[in-house]
Amino acid sequence: MAGVVTDVAQMQAAAGHVEDVNAQLQATINGLKDRCEASRESWEGSAQAAFAQLMVRYGDASRRLQQALDETATKIRENGKGYDAAEQANMEAIHAAGASGSLDL
Repeated sequence: MAGVVTDVAQMQAAAGHVEDVNAQLQATINGLKDRCEASRESWEGSAQAAFAQLMVRYGDASRRLQQALDETATKIRENGKGYDAAEQANMEAIHAAGASGSLDL
């Protein structure tokens, strides 16, 4: 992954973007579901049963997508916190080495 540069602010922004996209997708998915549900009365017999099963699968898939995007945003935020902690530890180690006044090479 040479050439990848990031910082905590970028990671937080990326997590926020994933959350925004998730919200937009869920709004679109819910709107489509509402339009499809409005046609439920048009279906009869086995077609109605097939339609009902399709809507259940659609709902399950949209919940899995929402969960995956939520988990992605959470992991990005957690990684940002870990990155920040590692950066702080590195800076403290560098300052401690410089404060010792000794460079035993």
